[in-house]
Amino acid sequence: MRKTAMMAVAAMAAANLWAIQGSLTTDTETLTGDIKWQARGKKYIVSVKKGKTMLDMERDLADVRSLDIPKPASTRPWSRLKAATARRRSRCSRRS
Repeated sequence: MRKTAMMAVAAMAAANLWAIQGSLTTDTETLTGDIKWQARGKKYIVSVKKGKTMLDMERDLADVRSLDIPKPASTRPWSRLKAATARRRSRCSRRS
């Protein structure tokens, strides 16, 4: 039971990781929010907040003029982790 609950929580958390923050522009409008690609239907799905409600707006690939995705703050997010791991390993090897 506990393992099933953990798997459900992990699946829900992973579903949000597939979305990218940005703006999608068509001929008539610009939508800003979480952008997801639906390959089967060749559509973009943008989650937009209207008031207190989240709406999923679908736009066909042919209707999209541009996608504006901001550059991430760090292009190499694992570099700090690798450096910390290397320091930790060097400390452990000194003890031996």
